[in-house]
Amino acid sequence: MAITLVHIMVSGEGLPRAGKASEQKVISDLRCFGLDQLSRRQVGLHQEVIVFVAGASGAIGQPLITELVRQGHTVTGMTRSEAGAQKLIDMDATVAIVSAFDGAAVEEALRRSQAEVVIDQLTALPKDP
Repeated sequence: MAITLVHIMVSGEGLPRAGKASEQKVISDLRCFGLDQLSRRQVGLHQEVIVFVAGASGAIGQPLITELVRQGHTVTGMTRSEAGAQKLIDMDATVAIVSAFDGAAVEEALRRSQAEVVIDQLTALPKDP
């Protein structure tokens, strides 16, 4: 199965703050990458893509998850904490509680999600894991 890997870069403005402005930035970035146009199969009246987001509960991940779910995509969000997991559940995403530094666990979470698109939004990475 082919997987599309997307990394949404935030422009010189820095990380978006939560709220309407960050949601608009995420929507704009999704359009820039063509993610809003991806289609793998027809589901009802819209097209659904299976998406895996690493760093899903972060500053960019949260509005990204909100927009992907709003567009009708099936989304699995990866987070390392129970608090992050609850945020994702509240946004109607499937949750994978995984450390980004556990390669085998990340691989298992990706396989389990059956993702067609992987979006990397890992931002809280320490210098020394």
